[in-house]
Amino acid sequence: MMGLAAAEPRSDLSWTVPYLRIPFVERGRSMRGVDCRGVVFLILERERGAVIPEPSALYAGTDLKDAAGQAAFVRAELGRWSPCAVQPFAALLFEAAGLPVHVGLALGDGLFIHARKGAGVTIGHLDEADPGEARWGRRLLGAYRHDG
Repeated sequence: MMGLAAAEPRSDLSWTVPYLRIPFVERGRSMRGVDCRGVVFLILERERGAVIPEPSALYAGTDLKDAAGQAAFVRAELGRWSPCAVQPFAALLFEAAGLPVHVGLALGDGLFIHARKGAGVTIGHLDEADPGEARWGRRLLGAYRHDG
């Protein structure tokens, strides 16, 4: 499909409000529920017109017990994405429990939008940390754009 062009920074993040109401649903890809990958794909489609196809076989689940499978899935999918600068609408890949398993979407100024179990879709900052984890910025493995 289409790649993502560089976006101008948007200081007004009011467009994110409808997404902040979405609950966490494993392998969810709609306004009724998303996982971290789902919210990235949903926003890129709705806000940027980028339809990113997914393989028919997704990861088994989003729990840490499924982390090795998630990491293998992410590594296999990285070939369809190109590294880029951290900029608005870049997909951000984070490490969790030592594996590349969490994604969010950059909003600018260190902010990113992502979905987490128990919290739904939220806005985080690279200088923040989840309990028991390093700051998001220290766990950031890279920023990517889809090559379509």
